[in-house]
Amino acid sequence: MTSSIVLLTYFAVASIALSETIYVPADHSTIAAAIDASDNGDVIEVSSGIYNENSLDTSGKSITILGTIEADGTLGTIIDGNLSGSVFRFNSGEGPDTMLKNLVIRNGDSPQGGGIFCSGTDPTIKGCLLTGNYGYTGGGISCYYSDPTITNCIFLNNSSDTYGGGIRCLQSSPVIRDCTFIENSTLQNGGGIFLTNNSNAEIQNCTFTENFAGLNGAAIMVEVSNAQLLDCTIKGNTASQSGGGVYVISGNPTFTDCNINNNEAGSRGGGLYCSTSSPSIDGCTISANYAANTGGGIYSTTTSSPPLSDSNVCANIPIQIYGNWDDEGDNVVADVCPADCIGDATGDGYVDVNDVLYLLSAWGTNDPNADFDDNGTVDVDDILELLSRYGTICE
Repeated sequence: MTSSIVLLTYFAVASIALSETIYVPADHSTIAAAIDASDNGDVIEVSSGIYNENSLDTSGKSITILGTIEADGTLGTIIDGNLSGSVFRFNSGEGPDTMLKNLVIRNGDSPQGGGIFCSGTDPTIKGCLLTGNYGYTGGGISCYYSDPTITNCIFLNNSSDTYGGGIRCLQSSPVIRDCTFIENSTLQNGGGIFLTNNSNAEIQNCTFTENFAGLNGAAIMVEVSNAQLLDCTIKGNTASQSGGGVYVISGNPTFTDCNINNNEAGSRGGGLYCSTSSPSIDGCTISANYAANTGGGIYSTTTSSPPLSDSNVCANIPIQIYGNWDDEGDNVVADVCPADCIGDATGDGYVDVNDVLYLLSAWGTNDPNADFDDNGTVDVDDILELLSRYGTICE
């Protein structure tokens, strides 16, 4: 028994001792060559610079590919796919110990996953910027039967023709935390994220802004899936048809402590569109959204009945909620948002430039959304109140 313990300890120590750091370009001129030379447990440390490489395949190895952070906090290691395939491909059983960290991943171009393609794998992607990637499906990342962990990443200006400008998941349940999705787009559905076929993702503390869908779900589309969204901000996204913020069909995701504000739909459901689905909405604010047809805040089809609790659905145009919903208590559904945040004229949970513009458009009127001192006129005192609170995030 004692000899077995000693032997196991020896191999564990030997494994640690054999792990090494491989430097690019000092040890190998390319990242691909460094991957080929690596073993499980190795760290490939890539110096600042632009590396024109694509189809980088870790071949199932548990390795970390680590970029450089500059003195000003920006990412210095840029991997450019040169529009010639996915930048990274994980399709050999990689698990959480295979990691990409602090990298700029850009200009990938592939039928699936322009930036990163995952098939049957669970890699860790941390602190990365994915930008300018294109995939026929899944511009930034495409997940196929995969459960990656994606944290502290930025998805900027990625695009797809069909599903998921930022991320597309099929029967995959990634953990996505502390990420930002900006100006991603798709010609069809899910400008930021598209989830389908039991892709029960956990999406926490993420921000979606200025994403676009040519059809439905500018920020997120959930299809036949039960995703969990917690502490997310979905603001200023646009869908040509329905679900300016989120489009849910045949699934029952949960929304907890989320803000869905200032989104726009060319047809129905400016904030949220529900079809054959009853997503649970708790502690959320759905405000100042717009739909050209109906259901400015929430559009709910006859086969849907989302339960709401402790939530505000307010200041949406043309109406707050169209269709069925279950009132589970402590909700406010009103044309004017509760006056619990002075300066927030638009009711989107922020005191920002949109409130300044709103106030100026209401100048001289008795608009209750902008008359912060309740004196009956929107005037200089109200603009001073707003400016004194500029930048506030309302609770």
